[in-house]
Amino acid sequence: MNYLENMSENLELLDLVEKNCLSTAALENVSNKTEAVLNLKELQLMLTAPSFFYTSYGIMVNVFDSISKEILNHAEAVKTINLFEDEGKNSLGKEEIVLLSYFFMEHIPYDPGILADCVKTVGAQEKSKYMRIYYDLLANGKKNLFNRVLTCPELAESVLQECDLSEKKEFEHILEKFYILDALPDSWDARRESKRIQLFIDILNCPGAMEIYDHAGRYAKSVSLPDVRDYSSAAEIVGKTMDLLAEKLSKLDPNVRIRSGVYERYFENASYIEFDQKLLSGYLNNLADMDPYDAGKSVFWRAGFLSVCTGNRYTKLIYQVAGKANEEAILELIYEAIVGHKKSFLRLMEDDLDLFLQMPYASILFDQHFRKLLNLNTLQKQDILTLLKKDNEVGWLYTYNTMDFHGLSGTYTFQELLAVCGQPEWIRKTYAKLDMRVDEKLRRIRQIFRFGSLKENRDPAAIAAALSNESFEDYCTRRGIKDASKSDLFLLMELEQTDERVSSVANSAKTGQDVKTILRNRKPELFEVGLNAFKKAFTDLDTDSSWLKEQIEIPKEHQDTFTSFCLDGCASIVHDYYESNCGQQTENILLLAKAAVYGLLDEVKYKDLHKEIGYSITPEQENAWRENITLVDGKVKTGEYTDFASCMNIGVLPERTCMNYRDGAYNECLLSTFDANKKVIYVMEEDEIIGRAILRLTKLSDEGDKDLHFEDVAEDTPENKENLVVFLERCYKNGFSGKKAAMIYRKLYDLAKRKAELLGAGLVLADDYKTVAELNGLAKKCSYIYVSESKNGKQYLDSLGGNCESGGYYVRGNFFFVS
Repeated sequence: MNYLENMSENLELLDLVEKNCLSTAALENVSNKTEAVLNLKELQLMLTAPSFFYTSYGIMVNVFDSISKEILNHAEAVKTINLFEDEGKNSLGKEEIVLLSYFFMEHIPYDPGILADCVKTVGAQEKSKYMRIYYDLLANGKKNLFNRVLTCPELAESVLQECDLSEKKEFEHILEKFYILDALPDSWDARRESKRIQLFIDILNCPGAMEIYDHAGRYAKSVSLPDVRDYSSAAEIVGKTMDLLAEKLSKLDPNVRIRSGVYERYFENASYIEFDQKLLSGYLNNLADMDPYDAGKSVFWRAGFLSVCTGNRYTKLIYQVAGKANEEAILELIYEAIVGHKKSFLRLMEDDLDLFLQMPYASILFDQHFRKLLNLNTLQKQDILTLLKKDNEVGWLYTYNTMDFHGLSGTYTFQELLAVCGQPEWIRKTYAKLDMRVDEKLRRIRQIFRFGSLKENRDPAAIAAALSNESFEDYCTRRGIKDASKSDLFLLMELEQTDERVSSVANSAKTGQDVKTILRNRKPELFEVGLNAFKKAFTDLDTDSSWLKEQIEIPKEHQDTFTSFCLDGCASIVHDYYESNCGQQTENILLLAKAAVYGLLDEVKYKDLHKEIGYSITPEQENAWRENITLVDGKVKTGEYTDFASCMNIGVLPERTCMNYRDGAYNECLLSTFDANKKVIYVMEEDEIIGRAILRLTKLSDEGDKDLHFEDVAEDTPENKENLVVFLERCYKNGFSGKKAAMIYRKLYDLAKRKAELLGAGLVLADDYKTVAELNGLAKKCSYIYVSESKNGKQYLDSLGGNCESGGYYVRGNFFFVS
């Protein structure tokens, strides 16, 4: 080591280091041994035990080594530490070591006296990362601001985030901007403005802003200036008002309690009206004619203050609301309209106050976020009537629970907000990015409302870019793919905006399957060889398809069907399910896939229907059960599905459930969906799946399974009568609520009821359908429903306990019945 070159000096240095309890590791960084010896001889305090801490840069520093190094190399550090001796101690404490070490890491010139005072005042080592700020404020005589930053961690953090610690000049330049805070009254609440500190600094630099705070004095904590603007006139009005209030209050008996709090309340109200010059002037002018007691009283209630500001223009309106339902919400609406000078809206309230008084507490009009997005002056009586609309099934239509505003900014018309605030956030964000006439924006955004239930994350910027070029209808017309679902075409339109390679292959798409192939396979080979060549080679290029080809025999006559099966994504479903299961389920999924490829899935499905339900049905009933029916009501289609993809996707569409084919907790039961007595019902709105349920054909008994026993020959033993029923299981509806949810329940019920009528069977409803059952006059009845046997071995009893069961027995319960 270097210090061994001069044995005598090095030994002395080492001895002094150990004597003063410094880190010996710091000797490796000594720049001048002679000066180091002198520094140690001057040191009057020892260090405490070693300490470690993490800096704000995420680097762990041994502060014991750090401060030892500073002592050895800099006399200023020794002078600073010696200033702690008057505390009556012989060693430097852990807190002082951490605070000093953090400051020394900045490597900036400093005054030992100021630094020592700073450390003594700060005290807590947890505040070490702000040491540079603390020191600079003390060194520049900003004692008030120093105390504020010290006692308000939120303010200290805000200042630190703004400052650049890497450059001394840049740091000092930025920190100087905060010096204006030093001149604020002592009562100013630093926490109140810390979250918008940079904006607050800009506000204070506006003409008149500091004068307002000076007028407020010890009431400054009640002051909040809203934004950057010229406050000169407002400050002048405030000054005159303070003088006039002082003059009037001086005429009151000193014992009158109203004197206390008048100024603070005045500034609270002035902040509420955002120091609006017109309203402040109105208050000052009308204050002049008031007697002293009324003048003092005028600031204690917002209604009274605003009445003085407006010359009692809206006092009658305020009195009419007092004591009524939703008084607080309506008054806040009136106050906000007065502050915003929404005269047209206030006239509407005066003319049709009875309508406003009918609004529920949860009305969207009472939501401040909604009002920030809406110009109240544009509202008409018809709009208020719209807000009063109710639905028999879901209640009020336009409330906090049915509308959402996240993703919107700026100002919108009432019609715009009602249109988009009931939609998912990605649609609102898309709408906010469209720049065209309101009527055209609404026309284009409404075309994609049908896709609100689409899963996965959407890209609002890409969708907005696409819609800015052409409407979705125009896009579909240009593509001209008749059998493609609208949702797939929408996803293709979005994908074209996010991946420039997609358009070239999209131009080759002729069928719905082509579109699905592009959406599912953004592989290099697709773009290299083109869509048609990629489809022909798909079963070799796709790993799932190649795997399935090895698992099941594919005769030549079924090659095209197999390719289509794979292009539809079914090979991927089979592989995922196979990998997540074992035993019988892995064999069953391959058997079902093979049946689907061979075109014999229905034959496999409907075999042994009688055996599954343990009930003899007529050929006519069996045909009626096998035939899938569909009910169409406008844009809503409700139908039965038994194809491979529809059955395998019940844990995916319209929402994820425990039956998910990839990793659902109960997906070992998924293949029971292919049992003869089960159908999948999907509710679709404009080709989008919005609801799903399972329909079971089974039987019902008033007694259930009869125990084996000896009969009494003297009594007649009634026969256990069984009846054929259709059981509608619980509904999955993708989180929809309100009117949309009610519609989904109703459509599922309508189809199940129609199916039961065709079969001449009874209808049993799960508890999910309570509302629709009661609306149709159905009552609950205790009975036994038969859990059929499953060819899969295991089945999920979604509405009968939520377990995996084998079946072949009755389950007792209370159900809604349709005879």
